Amino acid sequence: MKTPDVIYLIDCGDEITWCDDPNPSGDLEPDDVVMYEKSSVKSAAPALLEALEAAKSKIECSQRAHERASVFLVDEALEIIDAAIKQARGE
Repeated sequence: MKTPDVIYLIDCGDEITWCDDPNPSGDLEPDDVVMYEKSSVKSAAPALLEALEAAKSKIECSQRAHERASVFLVDEALEIIDAAIKQARGE
């Protein structure tokens, strides 16, 4: 079983419980719910952003380059994106 990346603490009046749905009953007030995100998800975001920016730069370069070079650069950009996705997933 995989633990959720985000959970919500819900104030039920006499107790606090958690759920992966921010409003499971449909009648909760926003002030009764607090979101918590897994630290590995938070730490993956900057690395993912950096990798995606690098991929974008490579693709933009490929648009200005010779067609043969474009294929190479797009393939390289896709590898960067795949690596970022794996990192974000904790693989």
